[in-house]
Amino acid sequence: MDAKKVPHLKVDRGRYYYRRRVPLKLQKTLGFKHWNIPCGDVSYARAVTIVTNLTGAHDQFMDQLRTNPALAEERRRKVEKEQMWAYADTLVEAVHTSQTSPTKVKEVYIQEDNPLIGESVSFDPFAGRSRWVEGS
Repeated sequence: MDAKKVPHLKVDRGRYYYRRRVPLKLQKTLGFKHWNIPCGDVSYARAVTIVTNLTGAHDQFMDQLRTNPALAEERRRKVEKEQMWAYADTLVEAVHTSQTSPTKVKEVYIQEDNPLIGESVSFDPFAGRSRWVEGS
């Protein structure tokens, strides 16, 4: 039996992997686009068993997310919270390693006609439409 005939079983340099795309509607809920799980240093028969078990478990998990909106919402909130904390930690680290205090950081908008260009603003880690530059 060839590895190409077993769904989601991939071979890379002699090692077996479970590789599966997450459906578009569930990518935001789960926080990633692919499952890529190594099977370990196992035989082909064992890799087929592992991949078959993972496929069944992931199918069941995705069905639960599709049929239970409360579970999907809880999972999405957890993922967004983890992603936001990682983003906030990065910003805090950047401020702590910076030579300039956060209150002296100037916000520069991409639009040229914005009246806030050049004004000092307080540190706002959630300003998604702007970029931060050092200023006086």
